[in-house]
Amino acid sequence: MTPNWVETFGQGIRLLKEYIATNGNSWVPERLVIDDFNLGGWVNDKRVVYKLKTSGKMGPGTKQIRQKQIDELENINKWVWNIELEKLEIVLEALMEYY
Repeated sequence: MTPNWVETFGQGIRLLKEYIATNGNSWVPERLVIDDFNLGGWVNDKRVVYKLKTSGKMGPGTKQIRQKQIDELENINKWVWNIELEKLEIVLEALMEYY
């Protein structure tokens, strides 16, 4: 029997890929629900847990993210961990082109 988190992760990956194919980015609104799956919350959760992990702030009761999950997300074209940084880079590139 497959653990529930594996099925949930697989569903999240599938819906995320569909979202990116439709929208051209991984900026999933936090409250977006698709097919009774809270994709926005799922994506936000992955980003928050990743940030905690990479900053060394994971506590014993903190949700975990496995390296395999990190790798799977990073292999998705147009996936970003930090939306705000990506938006800033887009604005800076536009400014550089303008000036």
